[in-house]
Amino acid sequence: MSDLLFVYGTLRSDIDRSRLPPAAQRAADDLSASAELIARGAMAGTLRAVAWYPALIVADRLPDPVYGEVWRLADPLAALPRLDAYEGGEYHREVRDVAASDGAILSAWVYVYDAPVGDAPVIDSGDYAHWIAQQTP
Repeated sequence: MSDLLFVYGTLRSDIDRSRLPPAAQRAADDLSASAELIARGAMAGTLRAVAWYPALIVADRLPDPVYGEVWRLADPLAALPRLDAYEGGEYHREVRDVAASDGAILSAWVYVYDAPVGDAPVIDSGDYAHWIAQQTP
């Protein structure tokens, strides 16, 4: 079982948490307390703005990277069920390759969106932190 987690949305450490609902703030605080940020990274996929949070649609290869962070979970067996509950039924968790900022390829858990995205806008930059910073408060 991997002890790595790739986060691309509301759990990122570089998000202004005051822009998020209280449940998202608590989940991000929980991750920070129970894991160590080890790298910035990217994986193949597309982000869609389905609400105040992003939906990851995976792709087989880059060039459409989704940017995020890789965290090392101190206790994956304890952390993953809490993360599953936070992410909810619209997502499933799977292991995917993530390109770390130093060039290493890491196998990490990632939450992939399962529900229909309809006409939800694409986050063209692949960077949720940048996208949410541009939204009107």
